Amino acid sequence: MGQESHAAVTEFDRTEKDITPIETFPHYGIVKFRYLLFKGFCVGAKKHVVTLQSLLKQASRLATEDIKIKLLDTS
Repeated sequence: MGQESHAAVTEFDRTEKDITPIETFPHYGIVKFRYLLFKGFCVGAKKHVVTLQSLLKQASRLATEDIKIKLLDTS
């Protein structure tokens, strides 16, 4: 996991998978570069540029806890 890779690999599941699902993402095509996973939804038009920034220092327990991904399902 030390190398830069575009494969979806977690600490528990070492098999290399492509991040793009079989049906691809509607109106976006194949993901080839770095990507973000959003929980919930992102308001805006299709293919609209999204700027991410942190306005406030996150101090809550939920915001500072480590996230461990065990499985990525791309089906």
